[in-house]
Amino acid sequence: MRTVTISLSDQLAKWYLDYGIAQSALNKLLAILQPRFPLLPCDARTLVRTPRHIETKLFDSGEYIHLTLNDGVQRALQSNCIADDNEILLQFNTDGLPLFKSSNVQFLPILCLIKQPCLTDPFVVGLFSGKTKPPGCFLNDFVTELQQLMCTGMFINDHHVCVKSHSFVCDAPARALIKCTKLQSGYSSCDRCDQHGEWCGKVVFESTAGAPRTDESFRYQTDDGHHLLNTVSPLTE
Repeated sequence: MRTVTISLSDQLAKWYLDYGIAQSALNKLLAILQPRFPLLPCDARTLVRTPRHIETKLFDSGEYIHLTLNDGVQRALQSNCIADDNEILLQFNTDGLPLFKSSNVQFLPILCLIKQPCLTDPFVVGLFSGKTKPPGCFLNDFVTELQQLMCTGMFINDHHVCVKSHSFVCDAPARALIKCTKLQSGYSSCDRCDQHGEWCGKVVFESTAGAPRTDESFRYQTDDGHHLLNTVSPLTE
């Protein structure tokens, strides 16, 4: 049987990615090793083959890069035993992150947390950067990939598992963004029922609840005051 030899560079790159080593720490290690092993690069980015140019999708309000859900799940689970798990459950979150005090540029990541098997560290699936909130269609690449994984499953350490969406956990503005609905200050903004608010210096809702919203009413947008005009959330897919 032929033995496959893994190069020192590949071993270091895998160690760096598996254990979340700081780039500065790896650069210092390479500076120590490189005189003895001249074939090693001097920089961590060269070691892990970081691309010089990254393809982004442009929107009027900014740009988006999709880092892929499949790769993130593979990295998160490659060192975990899932022999007893026939499915993995994924939880998602998105929220704006301001970068500078002197600029309104912000990041808006799509994050994934593996709920089964239970892991505690989320990873980034996609990242939007811009001066205003993105349109709901920035989720299209994410939704397409999630649909594919939920349909075909994936292999983890040569073990086939089913992929299911567990939940989306977002605050009120982020929920309105990904559902393409009115913000929480709108007259028909309630997520739970079709109660119409009244203006009393601000929009307020009576204590009596309206008719509960359902999957069907949301999909067919029966309450047009709740949804953004001529916009359908990619999550309906």
